[in-house]
Amino acid sequence: MGKSLTNEEFLQKLKDNNIKYIPLEEYKGSHIKIKWMCYENNKHIFEAKPCDIFAKKCSCPYCNHRIVFVGETDMWTIRPDIASMLLNPDDGYKYFA
Repeated sequence: MGKSLTNEEFLQKLKDNNIKYIPLEEYKGSHIKIKWMCYENNKHIFEAKPCDIFAKKCSCPYCNHRIVFVGETDMWTIRPDIASMLLNPDDGYKYFA
């Protein structure tokens, strides 16, 4: 993405490249992070640079278990038996089992 795109051109390029993530903000430049919604789970909202999305260097951090999603992948949801043994119970919402 060498030249600057209009928002409409950006949306078309997403479609042309079969990018399924949905931008939630207007395109501001290829290296400026914007919010995206995951196509597999509309509760997964994350920030990424458009250039990383196009290069497939970036994907949903929640689906790929890089970030805990409370109520879905946190320890209290997945393994409450282990979470109940934590010294600080709040850690069960910050970490994977």
